[in-house]
Amino acid sequence: LLNDLSNYLKCVCNKLEDLLETKQNIEIEEEDLAMMLQRWKRLTEYIYSHKTQQYDTTKVPDVEDYVKYDIIHNREVFGDELLVPLYSRAKVLADFIVPGEYGITAKDKLKIGCQTCK
Repeated sequence: LLNDLSNYLKCVCNKLEDLLETKQNIEIEEEDLAMMLQRWKRLTEYIYSHKTQQYDTTKVPDVEDYVKYDIIHNREVFGDELLVPLYSRAKVLADFIVPGEYGITAKDKLKIGCQTCK
């Protein structure tokens, strides 16, 4: 599923690169296509390390947040055929990963919570 998610992220970047190359006039609320591409490329690079050949699952919630933002503000740029499958994969992964970010056991959660509050 992480590999699939990574492939969809690359598709998002490819779509934005194509739009920039063809100079299509698309109205965007807050950021231009170049900034949007930079944002998505950074996330795509962070989620998978070619050096270690491992995924950074802590970035999955960021994918979910990015997709939610773009579904609300930039749907016309990507279309549902790209954002909806990406969101569904990110959501499944985030629902599994996020609860464990602050520990699995009650003892772990308490320890992490105490360290966070210091």
